[in-house]
Amino acid sequence: MAARIIALAVALVSSCVAPMREAHAQSRACIPKGPFDPSNPTSTGFSLVFSDDFTNPQTIDLNVTGNAGFKWYLTKFFGYETEPASTIAFTPDGLVLTPTSVTGSYNIATAAPANNAQGYVGSAFGGGAYFEAKIKFDPATVSFSQGFPAFWGFSIEHAANKGDDHPAGMPTGFQHFIEDDFFEFDISWASSIAYGTAIHDWYGIYASTCQEGYRKGSPGFCDVTNNGLGTPYNNFVSTKQNNVTIDWTQWHIIGQLWVPGRPYKRPEGYVQNFIDGQPAYAGDGKFTPLSKTGWKDVASAYIDPMNSPTAFSVLDSNHLMIILGSGLGQPFTVGYVKVWQIPGCAK
Repeated sequence: MAARIIALAVALVSSCVAPMREAHAQSRACIPKGPFDPSNPTSTGFSLVFSDDFTNPQTIDLNVTGNAGFKWYLTKFFGYETEPASTIAFTPDGLVLTPTSVTGSYNIATAAPANNAQGYVGSAFGGGAYFEAKIKFDPATVSFSQGFPAFWGFSIEHAANKGDDHPAGMPTGFQHFIEDDFFEFDISWASSIAYGTAIHDWYGIYASTCQEGYRKGSPGFCDVTNNGLGTPYNNFVSTKQNNVTIDWTQWHIIGQLWVPGRPYKRPEGYVQNFIDGQPAYAGDGKFTPLSKTGWKDVASAYIDPMNSPTAFSVLDSNHLMIILGSGLGQPFTVGYVKVWQIPGCAK
């Protein structure tokens, strides 16, 4: 009997340890294999999963069919007006967006609303990625009150409005989701050397009033962001090393690496920004001087992100649709957009 009990105990322990080892192995497999090189993501285990150099107009749903299979869509979430095809031009330089209205720097996206089970068509990326775009524009055309050039990601869980942004156990109507701004030309006081790289942890009940943080007393969602409000990070403005002047009328490569947090010995996730193949630099926080923001692996239960190390960890359970946009009458030229992910890690 004793031998049987010991054998049973060993079997039970083995059955528990195996999944833990498997999860730990996947955790290790889903991080860059060595120092990440934005000029060669494949060298650290990434594969190209999305690419558009805008030489083929058929990659964009210009006729607003709403069909699957396009890389970009003009139809927008949240009831925003469909982008007029006339604001989009294919040139030898690349795609040029010149909005004719103020659209919140949201003109085309890799996903669009749809009347199907998932609530959208197109592409959204989860489980970590490296996002990159080749861009240029003339700052002299930018009037910040009318919008600005932007390359950014947004939670499809929230946009699709299927309830996937509702944390278990929270009140009806409570939502929690991410906005990840890879590039925003919204730094009016430092436009020749800097750009915006904000990450927003949105939460709450939209139909109510925020009860905490810097949006306390404001209608709609609360927002924890990396501008020193609700987290230890104050690095939402990125620059080149030594504040080197940036001529935005010339091509620049904007990149962001997202490494999700994982359980078992490596709980921390992070995003890191790059410009022209080099790490971007920014403000205060654990990773200073790098433009890099981290978080603890998200817990199974909802945790208020305000002043919590779990702030931004909702990104790890979200999928990002990519958005390109600009401001009213502000031509924004995009040479390409690419996304790399580690095989077997994308969700």
